[in-house]
Amino acid sequence: LHSCGLRTDGTAECWGNNNHGQTSAPDGAFTTISAGDLHSCGLRTDGTAECWGNNNHGQTSAPDGAFTTISAGDLHSCGLRTDGTAECWGNNEAGQADAPSGKFTAVSAGDGTEGGVFAGVSGHSCGLRVEGTVECWGSSDAGQVISPEGEFATISAGGSHSCGLRANGTVECWNAFPAPFVPSPDFVRWVDSNTRWINVRDGGSEGPGEMPAANTDSENVQIGRLSAGHRHACALGANGSIKCWGSNNYGQSDAPAGAFTAVSAGSEHSCGLRTDGAIICWGDNEHGQSDTAGGAFTAVSAGSEESCGVRIDGTITCWGGSRLAIRRVDPPAFVAVSTARYYACGLRTNGAIDCREGSLGKIETPMEPFIEIATANGFSCGLRSDGTVICWGLNYSEVADLYLDLDPVPPPRFVHWAE
Repeated sequence: LHSCGLRTDGTAECWGNNNHGQTSAPDGAFTTISAGDLHSCGLRTDGTAECWGNNNHGQTSAPDGAFTTISAGDLHSCGLRTDGTAECWGNNEAGQADAPSGKFTAVSAGDGTEGGVFAGVSGHSCGLRVEGTVECWGSSDAGQVISPEGEFATISAGGSHSCGLRANGTVECWNAFPAPFVPSPDFVRWVDSNTRWINVRDGGSEGPGEMPAANTDSENVQIGRLSAGHRHACALGANGSIKCWGSNNYGQSDAPAGAFTAVSAGSEHSCGLRTDGAIICWGDNEHGQSDTAGGAFTAVSAGSEESCGVRIDGTITCWGGSRLAIRRVDPPAFVAVSTARYYACGLRTNGAIDCREGSLGKIETPMEPFIEIATANGFSCGLRSDGTVICWGLNYSEVADLYLDLDPVPPPRFVHWAE
């Protein structure tokens, strides 16, 4: 539950849970950084590795010498030497730190899942050979080290699964489940994370849900048109079609056919904005969150038990979630809206933010202009025009700096983020 970034001057900044010192980044310049479970690692400008945080298994005791890349996993870490060989250190109960000989172009230290469906699964690691093939080592309790044949462009080791990006833009993931976890349309990049797979791709007790059919059109996902919900995700293709994958216990991954300009994945439902401005939602409708309001809209946001849209006149209309305070907010006009459980925020044309929460009604927000807004359960984040981000509200695990303290999320600058 922490994140790390590199500032433009090369210094490292981490934020979030710091119960083991994993966000207490040392001073000085780095060329790359990686956030693991309870520790973090970075490469200095001379190529030496430095790690900080929990060291119960030696995962922060980086060996001497120069590296070209580094990856912090759960209880172990891995790096690539300048000669292309891989070296890992830390927990090795399943052989995840026993890197095979030979040369690699990339390495990824995975997460040893402690809970969920794969409770007790130990860690593993994966590397990308110079010829493009993948080799993984360590625990294979879920089949996560049994990599497919063929060439890949990049590799990522998760908890109980592994994923690779093919040269043609398709994603291929593997574990013990009979069905491949391969969303489509094709991707040109993805976010590498050590987030446990059960929270990303699995449908919980309902199973993994149906995956979209393999794509054959070499159609790339538009960057910035990807929305992750609670246990499912949706992407908007270049042709305007929507593809969803993950949990489908309420039909939230059964995206309708047709052309769209925006998509938003909520908790157990999803919404899309048609090219004619109409909103259509699908999935859970226990609270009326999928009973779309009529008329034309310019933006849409699917929350937990509610949904909201920005109408062409700049007003916001919400439906579902009986405890959501916002039903209609009048001008000055809005250009964007973001909603979560009993909580919604709108971005006005002048950059001001207006947030409402349950029975509390309107709540205090930063008095400064923003260009984007994102809301989660109990907190919000805004993107300023200078690329900096500030968050406010509930601060579980220090995900959001409390607005009361007026502390912004540390730079570097941003140009966009996924809601």
